[in-house]
Amino acid sequence: MCTQMIRFASRRVKLDMALLREHRFDLESVPPTAENLSARDCVVLVTDHDAFGYDALARHAKLLVDTRGRYPKAAGNIVKA
Repeated sequence: MCTQMIRFASRRVKLDMALLREHRFDLESVPPTAENLSARDCVVLVTDHDAFGYDALARHAKLLVDTRGRYPKAAGNIVKA
């Protein structure tokens, strides 16, 4: 078993690396097209890049969770996190 000690918020936490490797996810990126956005139940904005069409995200996402503060005003489908 592989374990490591890490410092987290001024506390030492024992991290069991074997537990982290227990789950595998087959993930892939998809382009943020209107079709792809409207096909998802929720879109989570976790990075702030000027390459994204933020108006299109807000317009086509059923639910948009904004973790970056990109949308200053909440809307019916935008939740600030």
